Amino acid sequence: MSMRENVRNLKQQGFSQSEIGRMVGVSRERVRQIVAPKAKKKDIEQVKKLLSTGDVSRLLNVHPNTVRRWSRSGLLKTYRLGPRGDRRFMAEDVQKMLEKMN
Repeated sequence: MSMRENVRNLKQQGFSQSEIGRMVGVSRERVRQIVAPKAKKKDIEQVKKLLSTGDVSRLLNVHPNTVRRWSRSGLLKTYRLGPRGDRRFMAEDVQKMLEKMN
């Protein structure tokens, strides 16, 4: 049995990532990477189309904090990605917000 299969098997049995890491001899972060589902190519392509806070601020010639404030207030639809919760915006949503403002 390979290490990957062993890790997945232990996870199915209900062991925590830390416990599995100690049993197999890898870090808990490596266990998380092995157990986590792989991103699909379609999902990756969708993420590439999203704009960052900096992208939107440069497009609209406003400060990044202004974009964040619009996001918090609900004026601009936001998608949160990753464990840090990075903001991403769809170009269509930015366009809709501009149309509402004018």
